[in-house]
Amino acid sequence: MTFGGKTSGEPYTAAIETTKKFAGPFDVVVYIGNGNSGSAGVMEVQTSTDAENWETLGTLALAGTQRYWKKNRVAYEGTDEVYVRVAQTGGGTKAQVYDILLFNNGELSKAYDPAIYDGIVNMSAAAEVVATEVFSIDGMRLSQTRKGINIVRQRLSNGTTRTSKILVK
Repeated sequence: MTFGGKTSGEPYTAAIETTKKFAGPFDVVVYIGNGNSGSAGVMEVQTSTDAENWETLGTLALAGTQRYWKKNRVAYEGTDEVYVRVAQTGGGTKAQVYDILLFNNGELSKAYDPAIYDGIVNMSAAAEVVATEVFSIDGMRLSQTRKGINIVRQRLSNGTTRTSKILVK
């Protein structure tokens, strides 16, 4: 979604809002980019108990370069149930929101799971290999590894796939 493009002098009105309340503490993770070159727009994460009166929870950082995105994380440490929104409140350029995630963690949460944010998942060592496929670097299926770089894909008994690059000299 792209924010901005308003006529000069008009107020900013674009926002993405939740339709239900969430109880804190929680984290809001926003992937946001600068739609134009030059100064970035001002984007905020805001909360409200009544969906009419909004308080700023945090300001989002945008890249200074066009179409580069940044990951922002803002924590809500309260325990009240609140609506959450991302709103453009100023700036001279368009802002682009790529994704908004709300995690029921919070800054002080001891059960914070970094795998949620970085996409790394630990695999169980108990799974057995049920099938192995070998491919050349250009994607051609091979009957066995050859000299050079090979891509080896293994299907495991737990339904997951493990892929690795193997260099044969």
